[in-house]
Amino acid sequence: TLTMSSFAQEYEIVEPGTAVRWNFWASEGLIYLRSSNTSFGNRFRLGGEVHFSPDYRWLFGITIFDVISTKEYSSGLLGNLSRGGTDLDFGYFLVPDRLWIKYSLVFGEVESDNILGPVDNLGHSLSLGYRFYNRKQFNIAVELSYLYFQQAQADYFDPSTNTFGTATYPPANSLSLNFKLGFDIGGRSDQ
Repeated sequence: TLTMSSFAQEYEIVEPGTAVRWNFWASEGLIYLRSSNTSFGNRFRLGGEVHFSPDYRWLFGITIFDVISTKEYSSGLLGNLSRGGTDLDFGYFLVPDRLWIKYSLVFGEVESDNILGPVDNLGHSLSLGYRFYNRKQFNIAVELSYLYFQQAQADYFDPSTNTFGTATYPPANSLSLNFKLGFDIGGRSDQ
């Protein structure tokens, strides 16, 4: 005879997952940057993503802060440089909830000690990430990224000579390795 208690012992009722899964994250790590010189530093990022499809393999996100702190400099007029930006991220989990590949379009800015104000500087990034800890909604991952910034130009005025000129910011290539702390909202009930 099949009773309700025997049915409950053999089967578990699982709530269906949500249509999308939100992931909010922060990451910090080392960066190696080559432009006019070679420098090391750190890269801090803060952003969020939405994961979609039945197994949440596709991702679309925005990195609100992408701050690069290195000893980058350009000899002559520019001097010390700093870079940062806001990224649009598009990616795919090659292994669900574990291994992803991602492309980012970086709406960057580059600044110089010697020229007033930031200059827009478009960049492109390709990264590979791996979630090595994934419990309930909390996750920890490591992400390896290649980032390229295009050359940029800025107009300036030199008050000492009363002349206008154009400064050229060098292109930059970088590799970064970041640890990423994330928190999921929604998703499957078994997470």
